[in-house]
Amino acid sequence: MHQNVFHPESRNQAVEIPLLLSHELILKMLEEKTGKEFEERKFPVSKEVAQKIYSVSKKQVLQEMMWESDNFLAEQILLMCGETLLGELNTTKTIEAIQNQKRISSAFLQKWVDASGLSRYNLISPMQLVEVLGRIKTENPSDFLDYFPSGGQRGTLKNSYKSTNGKPYVYAKTGSMGGVYNLSGYIITNQNKVVTFGLLNTNFDSKGSIFKSKIEEILLYIRENY
Repeated sequence: MHQNVFHPESRNQAVEIPLLLSHELILKMLEEKTGKEFEERKFPVSKEVAQKIYSVSKKQVLQEMMWESDNFLAEQILLMCGETLLGELNTTKTIEAIQNQKRISSAFLQKWVDASGLSRYNLISPMQLVEVLGRIKTENPSDFLDYFPSGGQRGTLKNSYKSTNGKPYVYAKTGSMGGVYNLSGYIITNQNKVVTFGLLNTNFDSKGSIFKSKIEEILLYIRENY
């Protein structure tokens, strides 16, 4: 349910192009099928008629996205941001609006196309990731760690970066695809300091798992010496 798996070998057959519909065509089809007349009307948007229906809290949604690395959910959240900022579900315009707010440096994600962690169109550096992580920590000082997978405990890090005393010391988000393995987040040091980090390994033709042991050495060194 929560796997992001792509099987190119299963995509070798022709795919039917979906039917493109217009409002006029839908009305005509309904009239032909039912023998009744239909007309197009705009739904009145008012407080009396239109209401927002909330399901779970924002925190629960973000935890699901982060812990399980749910790229589909990430795309939907970006569209919801567009509805809030612009009143429309448009990924491109939403990204432009966020960038224009200048809440982060102008260098951040100059190549930002979508919200999927599996997209090769987005270009970002470890320094830019650290900048975003710093803002998350600043704006959510009491619970920022709650949103991240934790080493040996939950999410995509449940089986990685385990602590010997059972208490997580790594709270981070993974990012991996062919030739790329990224880990960015926070380390809780033995001196109880919070160190923000971003590690990006790219342009390799082997499995990303070979980098995990070396990354763990780096994380443990930071934990013990800072």
